Amino acid sequence: MTMMNVIKYIKNIDPVFILIFFSILFYLLTRIELQSFYNTNTTSTTAEYTIQIQKDHDYPVVYQFKKNELPNIFESGSLDKSLLHNGNKYLLNDNNKIIETSEIKGKQKIALGIPININTANIEELSALPSIGKVTANNIIDYRNKFNRITDLEDLINVDGIGKDKINKIKEFIEF
Repeated sequence: MTMMNVIKYIKNIDPVFILIFFSILFYLLTRIELQSFYNTNTTSTTAEYTIQIQKDHDYPVVYQFKKNELPNIFESGSLDKSLLHNGNKYLLNDNNKIIETSEIKGKQKIALGIPININTANIEELSALPSIGKVTANNIIDYRNKFNRITDLEDLINVDGIGKDKINKIKEFIEF
């Protein structure tokens, strides 16, 4: 089949059919790309530390690293590495001195791959977990307060409003 024959053949095809064909093709290609995006773990599972650092009047930067492989920002020696804790945000002045410290919270923690500790999390952090609303978050806190701590998934399944399906949805985002 020559190129002219192909062009004549395409001209004879109904435009609605062409539109449907390319719509389906676009949908399938998009799904494949999204699946590969969601199946790619963008956070480092080997990272021991995930911290956020922001210098005055700059955008915050998230660093994920092993304790013995500190990012370049720490090489100047002006930032005390012993003050760094996993899951914290640090606001620095121009001399790299920490002027404010806070904890990375809720959905940002989950997005960065930092597990939420079931025994210390507040309602906001617990509500950031998939399928956990404010009522279930409050039930977790009540159970935790009643029994002093939740030690494992078996304890967590005893919380009102949590079943095996919810456990499966949240288990990769929590720690005890």
